[in-house]
Amino acid sequence: MTTPSDVIHARIAALSLAVLILAISGALICAPCRAAHADDGVRARHESPVFWRRVTQPDAARAAALLEAARGWLDVSAELPGGGWATACPTLDGSSARLVRERLVKRAVATENAIARLELAREITPDDTEVLLTLALAISAWERPEHGCTVSRRDTDALALWRALRSVDASFEPEIVGTELALVQTRLGDLESAISEYQALVELTAHAPRRAVLAHGNLAELLMMTGELRPAVAHYELATRFAREVDDTGALALSEFGLAAALDRLGEHSQALTIARQAVDRSDDSMRVLRSDGVSFVPAYEVHYYEALAHESRADGTRVPLAAARARGTRAESLSASVERALASPLSREELRELDLALAAWLRASAELPSTETTSAELAAGRALALSIETVLTRSEARRRARSDARAAAPLRVIDSDLDEAPDGGPPPEARARLRVGCLTASARSWRRYLDEGGRDGHSADGARRHLAQLAQQIAAVDEPTRGSSRRAR
Repeated sequence: MTTPSDVIHARIAALSLAVLILAISGALICAPCRAAHADDGVRARHESPVFWRRVTQPDAARAAALLEAARGWLDVSAELPGGGWATACPTLDGSSARLVRERLVKRAVATENAIARLELAREITPDDTEVLLTLALAISAWERPEHGCTVSRRDTDALALWRALRSVDASFEPEIVGTELALVQTRLGDLESAISEYQALVELTAHAPRRAVLAHGNLAELLMMTGELRPAVAHYELATRFAREVDDTGALALSEFGLAAALDRLGEHSQALTIARQAVDRSDDSMRVLRSDGVSFVPAYEVHYYEALAHESRADGTRVPLAAARARGTRAESLSASVERALASPLSREELRELDLALAAWLRASAELPSTETTSAELAAGRALALSIETVLTRSEARRRARSDARAAAPLRVIDSDLDEAPDGGPPPEARARLRVGCLTASARSWRRYLDEGGRDGHSADGARRHLAQLAQQIAAVDEPTRGSSRRAR
């Protein structure tokens, strides 16, 4: 017979057993939690739905393997130079265009291999944010050269993917998603939506100067394209400020070039040339940064507006800098070595005069050459300049040796030619005139390309035509006296 006391004891025993089971279960459950607490990164990864899905679902593990394989193909693609075919193509000659085109096709094929694997992974795990992000980045970056200077892109597919990723998890990598979404919208012509994305990014990056440079710079460019010039100037100025803070010379030069274009469209041409000259000087007397990998313009012909201002800013008549030869010298080793020797050599006034004439002629000739690829014509021009520099340096060394010998023979006698050792602070008039005409001619050529390739209508087109008329007058004013001086010399 069971007494009330027996019932109570039985219930206590059952309750104790239940508590023991719960304690054991809790210990088992919390063991990985305690290990995860030792490393916050591991904890976040282990607690994510994606991680547990991959552990518990064989298909998710296969998707992860496909993701890793795709990343390998993207690494192959990244090792190949690429991007900006529409911008670079018009400046390339036949052989250079073929070489660049071949590399871009190889890059596109590698990216396509990655995309194929990522699309399979997405079919298996449609809500995996890492798969979605990598696939969206790959499709956004993919481009294949077509006939002429056109390219095929998958911008509509990329737009759908970025929106899908945001709908799955709006808090996942918001800066990357916002930036890429704005870039795709810009290429598709939806500038209003792109501006909204960049405005949101400006808020997100308020305390991250390195990322703020891109947000303010791209927002400024779109505002300029839509005619909002004053706000564009304000954002370009912020971009330059942040670029200085993080000591990013390339980003600073690009921001200054954009600021110059916005000021010029406002009618502040003199200030625009001053800013453009700062950007050119910051780039070792080069504007190559405008056509570097990863830099693009919408529309593509906008690059000619920037280059036109850069060329004109160089026509200020100051000394032809050896840094200009140094900037392009990496593409002709003999030229690079000669330039370095010249920079380190003490030259007389007459020797500097000869060097200035050679540099001015080379700069004028190089304005006709492609700016992104090495060509046989450019190498020949570089070798010719190197020969001119070496000739000047050889004569200079011989003269210094002769002076040294003369001093040893008569140390108390003043050698008159020593008075010519100090440079006069600028190139001779002939070199200055040739340099100015060369730069103005290159600027006029860029304005014509801007108009010919699409910038025929609107306020910017009117400004380009005014610049062309003014440049023609300036070239005539400089060139005619120079030709007259040459005829008198003959």
